[in-house]
Amino acid sequence: MARSWLWMSFVTTPVTIVLAGAWLALLQDPGDWTAVVVWFFIIAIGVGLVGLGGAVVAAPFTHGLGRLLTRRPLRRGVHVVAHALLAGTLAALGTALLGAWWSGGVPAPVFPLLVSAPAGAAAAIATWRATAPVRADPDPDPGLDTEASGSPRPDGVA
Repeated sequence: MARSWLWMSFVTTPVTIVLAGAWLALLQDPGDWTAVVVWFFIIAIGVGLVGLGGAVVAAPFTHGLGRLLTRRPLRRGVHVVAHALLAGTLAALGTALLGAWWSGGVPAPVFPLLVSAPAGAAAAIATWRATAPVRADPDPDPGLDTEASGSPRPDGVA
């Protein structure tokens, strides 16, 4: 949960905001870049704070999904996709509910979908990294020959 929030707050959300801002800038006349930079930080900080609350709310769902997925041996990709879909769905629903509460009506679906993209991507990245196979080092010290001396110590003393 914490890894997903960190990925979302510091990687996927800023990238999404930059891409969305660039797209909007291309659709409009070149304007004041100071306003774009200020809005970038306001949105990034706001999404990070709201995302922290969302991470707390999503914790039981993520835990339940993790327990459900570990009952049978499944491929790593199944875990990644399932957690990404869960995070994206919860982010879209949470944003829609927050927007409805804030404005008093049903918000346009564009913003909840825009928020769900970095949340799903962050969950996918964090799950992919957390479920990476662990490599066992067959020989921790290649210079240490325990076979010849019969001792685990490099000087041959038992």
